[in-house]
Amino acid sequence: MRIAFLTHAFPYPVEKDGHTVIAHYLLKELSQRHKIALFCFGDKNDRINLNKITDYGIKVDLHQRPIRTLPLYYLSKWLKHIAWFQYRLYTKAMVLKIKELDNSSDYDLIYVHSPYMSAYLKHIKKKPVVFSYIDALSSWYQQFNKVTRNPLKKIHYMHECRMAKLLEKNVLPSLKSTIVVSKIDAEIINRLSPKANITVIPNGVDLKFFRLSTTPPEPNTIIFSGTMNYPPNVKAVLDFNEKAWPKLKKMHPDIHWTIVGKNPTLDIFELQSHDSQITVTGYVKDIRTYIWRSAIYVSPLSICTGFKNIIIEAMACGKAVVASSVSLTGFPIIDRENVMVANSTDEFVEKISFLLANPEKRQRMEKKAQDFAKLYDWNTTVNNYEKVMEQAISHD
Repeated sequence: MRIAFLTHAFPYPVEKDGHTVIAHYLLKELSQRHKIALFCFGDKNDRINLNKITDYGIKVDLHQRPIRTLPLYYLSKWLKHIAWFQYRLYTKAMVLKIKELDNSSDYDLIYVHSPYMSAYLKHIKKKPVVFSYIDALSSWYQQFNKVTRNPLKKIHYMHECRMAKLLEKNVLPSLKSTIVVSKIDAEIINRLSPKANITVIPNGVDLKFFRLSTTPPEPNTIIFSGTMNYPPNVKAVLDFNEKAWPKLKKMHPDIHWTIVGKNPTLDIFELQSHDSQITVTGYVKDIRTYIWRSAIYVSPLSICTGFKNIIIEAMACGKAVVASSVSLTGFPIIDRENVMVANSTDEFVEKISFLLANPEKRQRMEKKAQDFAKLYDWNTTVNNYEKVMEQAISHD
């Protein structure tokens, strides 16, 4: 196949965001069998890293990321027909490029990756399209609206939720192929839009990179990781620190908690100032080191859509995971077998304590977690994307 690949951000470093992880591995694997050209937004730092993608034999057309502000968006009446999540990356130059691709004989298919690029779908009139919506975005905004106390943010989330629902109701049914990463996301969309043709393809994991360590973990250590200015992660850490952490310290006086991830907010960063048993790392080059050192990976999220890559990565590293049901959206897990499910403070304390106090049982869970992660190899994931693309071309 000859694929024009459109995405919101240059897909390197891989850990920019969850959408970028998918884009990177799709490009890496698909380029081995198909001709790929990448069209995306970026800046001067991305230009330095172009070879990280061109070395796969992929042509890259990097468009300058526009500078957009939320106040201007709300002050401009003519923008009301487009969501902020679309407007922030909507440019005339990219519209012209997509129209050119649509009329070109050089490509068999246009693949549009991420809801942030959804405003460009209307400009593709001739070529078959596969759209990766990834998550049920309307649900994401609904969840944010429920937990925020800021009235201005509430107004914004309600607006974006309404716009996402319009996209899901009016645009997705017109597409032959839309991909999301979990069955729950597909069900949310199909309740609103029964005629939308949704395919569920869970994310993958790089099993060569995320693997077992030869060094045993440090005893009585737990880890949480994520982008640490992302509101769901901030809320999860602060709630855990307030409710579960004091109880765990009483039961395990030498316990240590490592919080790993870029851009920690001030209230997250200062946790370690008040507690010597907490470490906040900020950005790390290789998260595996911190996962390997820890005995247990914890994920107490109360807000989440889609598929949490880090969960399957921790399992691939052979870690026992204690996580909320929300964190495990999209995973066909079995509680107390390949993961521990905890949906309250007491459950988190009980299950973390159990695993810390019973290393043999923890090791059995670690083995089952690693076996489970093997089901999500990127080769399998990309093969499923490939099938959807081939069907889109053959049915055109």
